[in-house]
Amino acid sequence: MGILILKSFPLVQIGSEETAYGGSQDWFYKKIQRDAGCASVSAANIAAYYNIGIRPDRVRGEDRIYVIDTYMKLMEEMYGYMTPGPMGFPNTQKYQYRFLSFAAEHGRRFRSRELKGWKKEAEALQFIREALEENNPVAILVLTHRAPEMRDNTWHWMTISGYDDEKGTLVLSNYGKQETQDAAMLLENHPENRMTLVAFTEV
Repeated sequence: MGILILKSFPLVQIGSEETAYGGSQDWFYKKIQRDAGCASVSAANIAAYYNIGIRPDRVRGEDRIYVIDTYMKLMEEMYGYMTPGPMGFPNTQKYQYRFLSFAAEHGRRFRSRELKGWKKEAEALQFIREALEENNPVAILVLTHRAPEMRDNTWHWMTISGYDDEKGTLVLSNYGKQETQDAAMLLENHPENRMTLVAFTEV
């Protein structure tokens, strides 16, 4: 299959030189938002990808570029839908319901689906492949994970935007960076690993 990566994933201009790959919770003004705003950012990335509630400030080829102030307005609006509690925002059902509510408020209708508790990594990869092939990003919630590489990414939402079949790596937006993670490591079926994948499709 080769490389499967979403075109037009949102890029955010920071100053005159730096460009972020999606949003970052570090941009929020309040500490609680910076500490626990990852669900809002992941959902904002998906909303921007679908042009819900936001339009790019400029277009360069297939790239859609937003200035940070524009993107922050979307993140703040989404935070109102996904305000975290004492344990953050670990509820995948609420994530889906509130994203669907956000989209409906903007006149768009989507359906959602999720995958959790997979027995084999291939099940999770198939879910991701199917979503990407239909031009849909995938939100991933990592609650716990045994891999040292994921130590800083637990109780955390990220956005999957691509998969390299040849290298076996996933492309993710995380804190405004384009990251690659080994798919077998990230999606490993293990009792210590608790994760959920969520994807949306417009109807």
